[in-house]
Amino acid sequence: MIILLLALFQISQTANIFSGAYFSGSHLTAVYEVALVLAEAGHNVTFVNLVSGELDKQTQHPNINGIDITVWDSQDKKRLTNMCVKGALTAKTGEFPESYKECIDVWRQIWIRSIEVYSGEQVRKLFETTQYDVILGESVEINGMALLGTLMNVPAINFQASFGIHLSQMHGNLPMLTSSQPSMIYAEGFDQSPPIMYRLSRLMFMYKNIPFMQCGSQAMKQFLGKHGFSSLDDVKGSIKLFLTNDHPAFTFPYLRPPHDIPMGCANLLGSKQKPLKLSPEIEHFLENSKVKDVVYVSFGSYVKMQYVSWFAELIDILVELDLRIIVKVDKQSENKFPESVLPLNWAPQKDLLRSGHVKLFISHCGNNGRLETIYYNVPVLCIPQFGDQQVNSELIKHNGFGEILFKEDVLDQAAKAVRDMLANYGSYRKKMGIASDIVDNEPGNVKENLIFFVEYVAKYKNADYLLNKVIQQQSLVQIYNLDIILPACLIIIILLGLLSCLLVKCLMFLKNRILLKRQKME
Repeated sequence: MIILLLALFQISQTANIFSGAYFSGSHLTAVYEVALVLAEAGHNVTFVNLVSGELDKQTQHPNINGIDITVWDSQDKKRLTNMCVKGALTAKTGEFPESYKECIDVWRQIWIRSIEVYSGEQVRKLFETTQYDVILGESVEINGMALLGTLMNVPAINFQASFGIHLSQMHGNLPMLTSSQPSMIYAEGFDQSPPIMYRLSRLMFMYKNIPFMQCGSQAMKQFLGKHGFSSLDDVKGSIKLFLTNDHPAFTFPYLRPPHDIPMGCANLLGSKQKPLKLSPEIEHFLENSKVKDVVYVSFGSYVKMQYVSWFAELIDILVELDLRIIVKVDKQSENKFPESVLPLNWAPQKDLLRSGHVKLFISHCGNNGRLETIYYNVPVLCIPQFGDQQVNSELIKHNGFGEILFKEDVLDQAAKAVRDMLANYGSYRKKMGIASDIVDNEPGNVKENLIFFVEYVAKYKNADYLLNKVIQQQSLVQIYNLDIILPACLIIIILLGLLSCLLVKCLMFLKNRILLKRQKME
């Protein structure tokens, strides 16, 4: 027992962690909150921010040294908004926006700028002055961090939403098929196997989406060659662990390789006991809303909802239902709202959801908001816009935490959907309460797992005991036993063919004997 305690004590020694995000908004917030958990555990974190002013919005901590290496300004973000977000908002659900090709170019530039920073001279100088133990970031394979880890001989940890769990499966060389579990290919009907035509349509969708999926790896090519590497495989070895920002109680048990650790809501554990941080404006609004249901409406940190007419129509519908509404609006919004609506340029979402005053959350269902609304037991009506939001929405519906309303149906179906959800508030909340109770109380909860595994990689520079190295060395043919099955099938076919020929010859022989006998009798 003493030896075990000593071993754990050694693992938990202070580590120097290098971290950062490749973009702003929810991407930066998600990674930063993981870094914050590690900072609170006593580790030193250097966190690099690439978007001007974004780090100031995050919770400050003495163990986090924030460094701005700004490569994105307001004009760049405006270009992203105009080319990608606006097109995605106005496109029909499941269809590509007209600006699809331009959007790919924008995202390719995002990756290029990120790689320039994380493999560049300024960051590498940080490694010359500080002995970092581990690198932590989102999409490290294509944002430059895995390349940095290879150059500096420092292990990297990849942070990902459940939508990207296929990355850890591929890294572990696990047997898998394109449609073997939910993804962009398989975004509906989690309760039963989808029909063949639907699966075919999703495969066709994936095929059309290949240029977007490849823009990150294409951006890496010039940087790999610059440092003497031939392909991404040359830098993948620096990735030692995957952290998935999700939990099986909130989704369902994915096919998960052992080196993929679920840690969704690690940043929320214990938050229910912290004092609420609500402005006097919000507190006054909630105080005047005691006799009516409060609905919170938000579609994310950088989505401009003035691009779509249905957003204003949705608010009008909620007003007509005699609800009290807190709505996240754009800074430049000029909409006039009645007294029953509180518009906010910035909303303390976590505090609102855990306040106990909100009975319904209407959201695009990004991954961060999905985890928060489940953990704080607030039923959610998902109106997905793009990316992984449709998959997240299907997971919400599958688990009974809320419902889906497609943006094309807002005008006709929103009123009924909201009324029905409020009427069944207790049912949704009960199911969410069971899920959040699991995350809170399971032995070795997600927060403990996060800290332990990051400390382990920081100390031992790998998590090899989690890897099946035999299967990593096998080819696709060996994994599926095709080198046994195919020859066996061929032998069986040949044998069946020979037996068929023999049977035909026997029948022909019998036929000829019968004919010959008849001729003799005649």
